[in-house]
Amino acid sequence: MKRLLLGALLCATLAASAERPKPLLAPDAPAPKDAAPVFAALDVGEVACSFWIRFDKLPSRGNPLGFLGLAAEKDGTLAVTIPAKRSDMLGDYTFRSRGKVKAGQWHHVAFNYSLLMSRASLYVDGHLQFENDTVFFPQPAFGPRLEGDGFAGSVRDLFVYDIALTSDYLLPATVVNAKGFENGIAAARADAQAA
Repeated sequence: MKRLLLGALLCATLAASAERPKPLLAPDAPAPKDAAPVFAALDVGEVACSFWIRFDKLPSRGNPLGFLGLAAEKDGTLAVTIPAKRSDMLGDYTFRSRGKVKAGQWHHVAFNYSLLMSRASLYVDGHLQFENDTVFFPQPAFGPRLEGDGFAGSVRDLFVYDIALTSDYLLPATVVNAKGFENGIAAARADAQAA
């Protein structure tokens, strides 16, 4: 009950606020000298993230964002893995997309993870791909402890928040073109073809 009341208060606060929550990491902000405080803020279990990604080949795995696992399978299925504390018996938490990503094309990825609300969601190119069906979530342990090579591609326009956001806040945050999400996707794909 306490979680529901806190969640309702959080949603009401965001709805009443006219300005967008400030990200911990953003493309136009200087990179932090020490990433440890950023990861510590995320480890409380409330995180939202959005970015554009291009996979040069499929399959592609690794840690291109530096703090969570990201993989595109041979069939184009996308998997985002949030690492759990080593002592958490539930293990890492993985979101899997229903839709497919294509090699050589830019895709917008956004996700929410809320330990408080027991909610998680994944969006690819503006479409809901995953929403959790469990109330058990591991305590996250973000940070550079993840290792992995094999990622072939690029990431840009990374936004990381220390709060779980609704799709209304999360999806427009990294639109490349202010004319709308679909135009943003078209602009990103045009940039990729020109490169």
